[in-house]
Amino acid sequence: MVIAKKAEAVALLRDHLVPGQRIASWIWVAGGPIGFSRMERARRRLDQHGIEFAGHMVRIVG
Repeated sequence: MVIAKKAEAVALLRDHLVPGQRIASWIWVAGGPIGFSRMERARRRLDQHGIEFAGHMVRIVG
């Protein structure tokens, strides 16, 4: 489902981005209790589609 949402977002954003621009990273922040080990099939599928699983929170460091 997250992979399909990314595909839909890419299609919607295609007409709004300046040519040559792209989304730097796709991060999934889960809203509920969910987690994956690095070796689970679901986690590997996210990685293959360029989606980083962040868990429940994204922290900005800097």
